[in-house]
Amino acid sequence: MTSDRNIQDLCPEMQTLCLQWLDQCKEAGLNVIITQTYRSKAEQNIDYEQGRSIAGPIITNAQGGNSPHNCTLPNGLPGAKAFDFAIIGDSGALDWNPQDALWQKAIAIGKGLGLVSGGDWHSLKDYPHFELPNWQAGIL
Repeated sequence: MTSDRNIQDLCPEMQTLCLQWLDQCKEAGLNVIITQTYRSKAEQNIDYEQGRSIAGPIITNAQGGNSPHNCTLPNGLPGAKAFDFAIIGDSGALDWNPQDALWQKAIAIGKGLGLVSGGDWHSLKDYPHFELPNWQAGIL
């Protein structure tokens, strides 16, 4: 299985939080989309190699199996503990500027729900990323 954007491929706790985040973003007038939920370990390894053995900027410090996107449920089905998102600006184009007020509002909504924002990381900032706090506990 490769990566996807299906909310049902999040673990149950993250599904609930993601839906709450989407609802609150909509109420706040934000046009957001989910860009990634589950990501296979193989795809994670490809992302990890970017900026290392594959051309491009480094986009992750997590190798396959070490990302909350790679989590599965006990039955082996996807159960990601993270999701990535994007904001659609007023022009209809994707807005990737995390300094924009729209981004700040979307991030504040997620943090208000108790999610960890990749924008708060010290090493590699990943603004369009939310994950469960302590996602490694009881990792599946």
